[in-house]
Amino acid sequence: MNKYIQKIYRESMKFNVLRSALIGIYNSTNKNPELQRNKTSYFSDLEVKRTVDQLKEVAVSETFKLDDEILDELHQFCKENLVYPQLRYDGTPIIDGKGRLMDFERPESFQKDCIWYAYKNIDEWDALKKITYDPKILEVAKSYLGNNPIVRNEYLWWSFPAKGAENEDYDSPRYWFHYDIDDFKFLKLFIYLNDVDAETGPHIVVKDTHKYKPWRYKLNRRVKNENLNGFFDNKEIIKLIGDKGTCFFEDTFTYHNGTPPQKPRLVLQIEYSLTKLKLG
Repeated sequence: MNKYIQKIYRESMKFNVLRSALIGIYNSTNKNPELQRNKTSYFSDLEVKRTVDQLKEVAVSETFKLDDEILDELHQFCKENLVYPQLRYDGTPIIDGKGRLMDFERPESFQKDCIWYAYKNIDEWDALKKITYDPKILEVAKSYLGNNPIVRNEYLWWSFPAKGAENEDYDSPRYWFHYDIDDFKFLKLFIYLNDVDAETGPHIVVKDTHKYKPWRYKLNRRVKNENLNGFFDNKEIIKLIGDKGTCFFEDTFTYHNGTPPQKPRLVLQIEYSLTKLKLG
């Protein structure tokens, strides 16, 4: 896409009237190919309609669980495949880092190297295909987007403490509140693959900020922690914690962040969207 057009689209996403118009135009003139759904769902307690209604109202769903069968299968793939370093403590990327097998018994042993590791080619994993093309998951994505979803990306990563006990004071843009503008409309599925409590870098969401955005929201896609006082007024902020296998959907056009972890965290993200445009 032409960078100038890309910028116009990206800026227009901040204005709900223009964003809604673009979504409406796209959905009325395009029907995305229907994805081939799996026959079996591995999300026994996921209620599709209730979840879609929650997303439309507050941009984040209640948590639900991935069935143990697939959770165990996914863990096995994570143990057998190499994971690659992505970011140093200072946030600079690591290019062509050497892959390693994660030590699931002692994941903290990786902490000394960097703060971010990711798996590659996960779209080829059978366990991932069972999740990505799960019939309930795709139905939620289709109902929320108003069109057959496109699988935009699949990302599976470990995040680690940056400064040991002082990590809570680690001030990196990666941990500032922000909202995403990936496409005209998009939806992300998050799955915690280890237990996530208040010290494991839980995901945090500011409810209802996917709707009309005041000017200060439009002008501040990323908010420094030192400037948060009063920024969200009386908006409800929720912290998503849960045992391994805990899942939730989120439209990350709402403000959100991940807190700096005190303990290693393993999380899977699958993003569904209307198009594959790269808006930024």
